[in-house]
Amino acid sequence: MTAPAAERVLRAVTGTTSSGIVIADSHRIVEWCNPAFSQQTGFTSDEVHGQRLETLVRRLSGDIGVVHALTGSLDRGDAFLVTLAGTSKDGRGYWVDLDVRPICDERGRATAYLLLQEDVTERREHEETMRTVNAAMQNLNSQFESAIERAQ
Repeated sequence: MTAPAAERVLRAVTGTTSSGIVIADSHRIVEWCNPAFSQQTGFTSDEVHGQRLETLVRRLSGDIGVVHALTGSLDRGDAFLVTLAGTSKDGRGYWVDLDVRPICDERGRATAYLLLQEDVTERREHEETMRTVNAAMQNLNSQFESAIERAQ
């Protein structure tokens, strides 16, 4: 595949995926984000361009502990994976699986960083509903057992 063809394919993939994608340079300065990231967060590419990855993650999550863990992982050359609660620009809460990793050259030096963000809000809400239903069922079961004991 020629370089122009590969670039067209890459643009098509990053433009149509539902995963938020951010690319940062070797100093962790954001250079680009795809439309899905902007849709999830409400921040345009121009608004995130030039920010440090750590600043962007703090802006989205508000959790300094997550930022410290992210920084430590990236400083060691490791990927960073976490599920976190985020807040969009307009204040809407959402949940994401966040995957931030270095892109290394043949010598193992980070030449860029990739942030992938998958919106898992619906899954988290479903899990919470299931926990609530399970707790209600356990409560009902206890009440039935107590009623049976009293009836005997």
